[in-house]
Amino acid sequence: EDDLAKCEQAGVELVFTPTDEVMYPQGFQTRVEVTRVSQPWEGAHRPTHFAGVATVVAKLLNITEPDRAYFGQKDYQQFRVLDRMVRDLDFPTELVMCPIVRDSDGLALSSRNQYLSADERKAARTLFRCLQAIEGGFQTGILAAEELMSKGRALLAPEVELQYLAVVDAESLAEKPEAAAGDVVLIAAKVGGTHLIDNLILGGGR
Repeated sequence: EDDLAKCEQAGVELVFTPTDEVMYPQGFQTRVEVTRVSQPWEGAHRPTHFAGVATVVAKLLNITEPDRAYFGQKDYQQFRVLDRMVRDLDFPTELVMCPIVRDSDGLALSSRNQYLSADERKAARTLFRCLQAIEGGFQTGILAAEELMSKGRALLAPEVELQYLAVVDAESLAEKPEAAAGDVVLIAAKVGGTHLIDNLILGGGR
């Protein structure tokens, strides 16, 4: 209901909200799986997640036939999985990546933030500080990924349980030993019981 209210405020004229029965009728058996780009990082922690995302998005694109579809940069790997799917399967839809929206303390906006206590939120905002430190090191001329990540890790709060931190190719998401402008720094961590992700595009500061 909150999402619908926001759509109305933004002047949206039509919202498609299919039920589970519409999307997955009895006897539904098909799954869309994008292989290589979905396997590392979030895919390693949640092996079936991206197949579910790709399947439902493929159905939505087929049903609505949009000219453009907008996805947030915060879920960077998800965007790359869907972009690969759209290109591989010749969907006539342009995917647009929207910049990360952050709170005043730098924490990337996410529905999961509501599960953080006040102390956990203080710890969680060090994820962005980590990314900023890596960008700062890159801007000074440091290219070795491990050296950059070491600078970032040093700023993480003790309460942050780091799951992965990597400098990756922007399209393939393959890990890179040396950073270049346009590469992406991915980070995921648990704070309390909450799984958080964030990222930054090197050389762009976002």
